[in-house]
Amino acid sequence: MENLVFVQPIRLVFILLVLSPSFCRISSKDASLVERVCKRTMYPDLCVSSLRSNPHSAGADVKGLARIMLELFRDKATDNLVQVKKLQKMATDPVIQRCLNVCLIEYGLANDTYILAAFKYFESNLMADALTNTGWAYDGVETCEENFGEEHRSSLLTARNNHAMHISHIAEDIMSILAEKSF
Repeated sequence: MENLVFVQPIRLVFILLVLSPSFCRISSKDASLVERVCKRTMYPDLCVSSLRSNPHSAGADVKGLARIMLELFRDKATDNLVQVKKLQKMATDPVIQRCLNVCLIEYGLANDTYILAAFKYFESNLMADALTNTGWAYDGVETCEENFGEEHRSSLLTARNNHAMHISHIAEDIMSILAEKSF
């Protein structure tokens, strides 16, 4: 019985160590790959911080890093679509409502069509097609942002749209590395 009292705290300490954030950190080898890949992107600092904050980047190869960024783009586009729907419910200005409707359409296409297709092509190693569809999703985000300016209104989504576009660029840059087979 005395042994059980001693074994339980040791087991608890072991579990805590295994689950602690420092235990799950990216190894120096993985960090080196992240840094080398991210240096070849348009937004290297955002790339590094995004990948380092994702536990799946530990041990990932270049394709795994591209997948993570594509997933981040999908998640950001989904979050932005939810935000557009919230803003639409609160908007009273008809011009802003029209702008948000454009965003709703563009983010809907990005999420339901282009990003899904990009994943399909990506997983089939058809990087040119994955890049094309990611680019079309990016274009939708850009259209959302630009339509506010065309209507002489300040965008309610500038920070969100810019972040989504930056993440998209990083995903495209890493997929381009794969398409070149230069890593």
